[in-house]
Amino acid sequence: MIKHGAVLKLLSIGVGFTAISTPEFALAQDAVTAATGDQHLEEVVVTARRREERLQSAPVTVDAVSATQLVKSNMTEASDVLKVVPGFTFNQSNPTQPEVFLRGMGSDIQSITADQAIGFFQDGVFLARSQAESMQMFDLDRVEVVKGPQGLEYGKNVAGGAVNFIPKRPTADPEAIITLGGGNYASTDVTAIVNGPINDELNGRLSFADRNHGGYDTNTLTGKHAEWQVALSARGQIDWKPNEDLDVLIGVDGTKNNGGGFWVYNAIPSRQDAPFYQPNPRAFPNNVNPRDTEEIAGGNVKVTWDSPFGVLTSLSAARAAVFENNANEGGSYINFAILPHLPNGQINFHAFNSGSINDDYYQDDKGERITTLSQELRFSSALTDYLSFTVGVYGEYESGRRHELENFVFSATPTRFFNPSFAGQNYVLTGIKQENYSAFLEATYKITDSISLLAGVRRVEVHKSENSFHSCMVICQSFGLLTNQFGQTVTSFDATAAKTWGATTPSATLSWQVTPEALLYALYSTGFKSGAWNDDNSSSTYAQAVKAYAPEHSENWEIGAKTDWFDRRLRVNLSGFLSDYTNLQTQQFVVITPNAPGSNVIANAGSAQVKGVELELTAIPVEGLLLSAHAVNQIGRITSDLFNRFLDANFVPHTDNLNGTTLRRTPHISYTVDATYTHSIGQDWEGFVNAEYQYTGAYYFQNDKNPLLDPYTLARGVGQINASIGMRSADNDWEVTAWGRNLTDRLVISGQTYILGSFLNWYLPPRTYGVNVTKRF
Repeated sequence: MIKHGAVLKLLSIGVGFTAISTPEFALAQDAVTAATGDQHLEEVVVTARRREERLQSAPVTVDAVSATQLVKSNMTEASDVLKVVPGFTFNQSNPTQPEVFLRGMGSDIQSITADQAIGFFQDGVFLARSQAESMQMFDLDRVEVVKGPQGLEYGKNVAGGAVNFIPKRPTADPEAIITLGGGNYASTDVTAIVNGPINDELNGRLSFADRNHGGYDTNTLTGKHAEWQVALSARGQIDWKPNEDLDVLIGVDGTKNNGGGFWVYNAIPSRQDAPFYQPNPRAFPNNVNPRDTEEIAGGNVKVTWDSPFGVLTSLSAARAAVFENNANEGGSYINFAILPHLPNGQINFHAFNSGSINDDYYQDDKGERITTLSQELRFSSALTDYLSFTVGVYGEYESGRRHELENFVFSATPTRFFNPSFAGQNYVLTGIKQENYSAFLEATYKITDSISLLAGVRRVEVHKSENSFHSCMVICQSFGLLTNQFGQTVTSFDATAAKTWGATTPSATLSWQVTPEALLYALYSTGFKSGAWNDDNSSSTYAQAVKAYAPEHSENWEIGAKTDWFDRRLRVNLSGFLSDYTNLQTQQFVVITPNAPGSNVIANAGSAQVKGVELELTAIPVEGLLLSAHAVNQIGRITSDLFNRFLDANFVPHTDNLNGTTLRRTPHISYTVDATYTHSIGQDWEGFVNAEYQYTGAYYFQNDKNPLLDPYTLARGVGQINASIGMRSADNDWEVTAWGRNLTDRLVISGQTYILGSFLNWYLPPRTYGVNVTKRF
């Protein structure tokens, strides 16, 4: 077993070489530049601050994952990247709402009216809802992860961080690349790229990816597999440069993904479910074969004009997406044919022993459509040799609809305090329209040739309107849960609401380039995430449906440095951060009445704080060997009163104050260790081997302080081993790579929910491996 304390001690050796630094995480074999008999770490260029600059000279916390590492590690989805960047937790139980957290900030809110805490972008264009997590990653130049609030540089104000997927641009160098791959679970991978000049002013690039794999899980009732995938993606770009001052980049992309849904497992069954426990989490009977579908398309136009007065940039974009998912999220099988029914078709729970069947059949059909239009204008100019500025405006329009149809059976044996024996149907249809406007100004002043101060502010206004239809059959009438605006118990109601939120988000950065190899910096940044409504809960009252919860605000203080040593053969980066959050939006499972199951209610947690340290080391100790390590150590706490209601073992309701409780989805320790060795094989070939260990420490799924749940809502710390081995020709025309992910076949939780005493889990993929062959023409 690996001792994580020992790993941290080894990582901290580099601290003695520098005072403070920030983690620059270039997981890149192309981060090594070879010279005759010598090697050094390459100068990686990033655009994390919406401008090109050396990563080691950028005073911001940014992790960069290169195209080479994406290919070698067979990273094909966004979750693959997030897992190698320490500090992230990525959970997903359906394609409509991934749960991404960073430094304690994130969202697990099942609502189309809610905003993302972590913003995802493609070449600077905001990707609303789940588009980034559902897109296939191919023909990318790099992925940049900017940590902390991004309330200044990015048009869509995000409170917790930004992830930017940057495609490779068209060039005048003709090339054609094709990759063929195959692996276990009948996986196939075909990617093709064509790039080159169209005429003297136009360059074009066309790429596509066709990726498929069989199911990771088996429904033993039907004999069909779950969690399979058939995905087809394409991207086209044209770069028009009529002269040296004007550049127009036009891009379109699309993805269609059909999948075998998300397989849910009753990992810790209730007393009711215990007799039906299935020991194999990837093979058991289920009433439903899960299915999911994602269709995504978009286009953007980026115009850059280098005028005599400064650089004007326009970025226009339109995107649309459709997501569908159907599954039995109870992870169970009930033989409905043998159960007695009433004349109206409902199950007659009084005519048989309800303790003889499972208590959590829960078929969920959900989907959403989202359309976004955005426009950004930026103007940058230098007033003097020491003073420059950037001013800009941003506008975005979103329109979407989300539906969720739930058919369920709760059949637990009635008790004195709890009688959950019923069947029913819930339905919610929610529409959202959102307008987001902002303007910003930032200025950079060079105090000296080596010391700079950047200060800026963005003002953002968000207007949202929502309409929702709520229908709840049987359960809501039985317990009076669904009431209209007059307080009357009803079978359905309509609700509408509208609200405007605004915020001013300042930022400032002081940087000192001590030497060409050492940068020190300190920064202050703020972020904003607008409010929304409890519109997605079918068993809510009208008053709950139209009551908005407040927006989140975040503040981040950070100090750091970036240093290179021994002719760029060693890189040591270390940073310390303190993040304060107010009105943290959190989803809680609240028991409204002891006679019925609880429901998820979104509330504001008041305040929370996360503080931590990040350390990154990259070294070339001997020729051909590249070592890197990146660790995050953080502590997150709720720092104000937040009350939670729950039932104890005797079904007696209790109220607990969560002040001081560990913040959810915030692992204390996470790290990645990576090693790559490259060596010549004769005169015509070069061989390489890569090994990577990723570890994410234990964290809680929920903020709840229920002593009955506390031991089980803890996701245990888990590590995964990924590796690749291959060879490429000296002229780089051929490359063969054998890869493997999760080689020890660890069972890693991807999502979790609790209902009627059962803990239902979703899991990340099992061990996968394969071989890819690439030919360049």
